[in-house]
Amino acid sequence: MILRESAHTGAGTLADVERLAQEGAGRDEHGYRGEFLQLVHRARHLWRQGLPCPPRAQCED
Repeated sequence: MILRESAHTGAGTLADVERLAQEGAGRDEHGYRGEFLQLVHRARHLWRQGLPCPPRAQCED
């Protein structure tokens, strides 16, 4: 929702997404949860390196 600039994102940030995903990781039989965490981590890293943040998204940590 953050990446698509959804109006339903509210005050959520990628840091929140990463934290919640880590808390709920649990068993990851097929690796999907781990892959999701990697994608979130990469998006946060890219924004820190200067990739433009979507206008309504909250990319800060």
